[in-house]
Amino acid sequence: MNNMASPITESDPVRAAQSDEIDLLGLFRSICRTWRHLFAAVIVVSVGYAGWVSLKVLVHKPSVNVNKAIKLTFVGVEKGIYPNGAPFQLADVIAPVIIQEVFERHNLLESGITVDEFRRSLNVEPYAPTYALIVDRYKMLLSNSKLTVPEVEALEKRLSAELAAAVSGAAMLTMSLDRFEVSPERAHQIVSDLPATWAQYSIANKGVLHLDIELASAKSIDRELINAVDYMVISDLLKEKTGLVETNIELLSEFDGAATLKDPDTGMGLADLKQALEDLRRYVIDDLMSPIRSLGLTRNRDLSLYYYEDKKQRLSEDIRLLQSQAELIRQAFEKYSSQPSPAGTNLPKDSGTFVGGGSAQLSAGALDKVLQMSSEGKAEEYRQELNRQWLETNLKAAGIQNQIDEVDRLIKALNGVGQSETSKVLRDEYLARAEHTLPKILDRISDYLDITQNIYQQVSRESVGINGKLYKPITNEPFIRAPYIDIKRTLLIWVALLFITAIIVVPTVMIRQALRNRSID
Repeated sequence: MNNMASPITESDPVRAAQSDEIDLLGLFRSICRTWRHLFAAVIVVSVGYAGWVSLKVLVHKPSVNVNKAIKLTFVGVEKGIYPNGAPFQLADVIAPVIIQEVFERHNLLESGITVDEFRRSLNVEPYAPTYALIVDRYKMLLSNSKLTVPEVEALEKRLSAELAAAVSGAAMLTMSLDRFEVSPERAHQIVSDLPATWAQYSIANKGVLHLDIELASAKSIDRELINAVDYMVISDLLKEKTGLVETNIELLSEFDGAATLKDPDTGMGLADLKQALEDLRRYVIDDLMSPIRSLGLTRNRDLSLYYYEDKKQRLSEDIRLLQSQAELIRQAFEKYSSQPSPAGTNLPKDSGTFVGGGSAQLSAGALDKVLQMSSEGKAEEYRQELNRQWLETNLKAAGIQNQIDEVDRLIKALNGVGQSETSKVLRDEYLARAEHTLPKILDRISDYLDITQNIYQQVSRESVGINGKLYKPITNEPFIRAPYIDIKRTLLIWVALLFITAIIVVPTVMIRQALRNRSID
């Protein structure tokens, strides 16, 4: 009986292997046979999604946002301060006092709007249309693998500075009309009134036009005190008073546009005033006081002598202090320069954990090189700073030494050194000349101080922007109407729904067809 069993032929293993293989052609045909069901499902899903979107549009009314872009034009905006030094924030534009003023001015209560609703509908944020362009530009620059660490740090600092300037220089005011019924045209008037009210309030009530500088005025000249002082000492007083004018000029020169401003009374600018002050010192004050100081002409010799001896003592103390400071700086410089480079020795204790950690991995040698370059750069900056401080301290000491030498010459003159019979004869003439010329000098210094005050007022007005404002509008576009639907988002959702439909429908139909074919067989 066993011999009657079907013999195993050589073709059976081949047929068995073929039965285990996937019939790709048959699979593709099975997928294609599902197109009718897939098409019907796509139609149903598309119609359903379109109906849902239409219903959403009908139920939800479109939102309207009224925007107003403004350019902040006052000095200090990039530092977050007003021209007078007071802190500035964008929220100041929609501060409660500003909102209340605009709310009452436009009679919004009659439109059924409360102050709280009006406040919640407002928003202000930095406006920087070039923000993305700046970031992309620096990304391209920083992608250069040949950059050194100092170059990368310099680019990062420039990027931060440009982004800060771009963000701080402009603002976008937005008013949402979702909470109440107001026409976009009226809303545009309201939004435009917000920065105008803020500027008016800040100027009138907070005094932001006044620059954050202290200028000396003509009231600092006490004529009675000057007339009571000896002529030898008056020379120092005149030097101090002309120094006040010079300081005023230097402070005003720091502001952009100040060099082009003119005093409305005299027509003098800062450059003219500086030259006039130099002429007053050289050809009037020095011409008047040089003979008096050289000959030691004085009303009261003892008082003048005590004054200059005390001044010499104070100057000597100052120069000793500066010399001590210079010596300490020199010692610190030599001690720091004699130490080995801190690169590779001042690493953090856990610095090894950074090697190979994270997605961006660095070898130990590369990390040491980066840290070494950074440490060497900081060390060089520190040495340069010490050297700069040492030079400045010695320059100050040299200036004080010149003052001491001048005081010594005055003391010798007061003690009678160089006083001849001719100087005694001319004493009355020089003193009379001083009494006649001194009031004119004081008048001229007072006039110069008044000129700096007048230019200061003009700088204050010019520093806050165009026509004395804190801002100027960037665009006059009345409003931006938000679209009924977000087309891009709607299309993405529709494509995603079709993909999910295909994933569900195609396998389901194929399984049903396979089961049906098996049942038929």
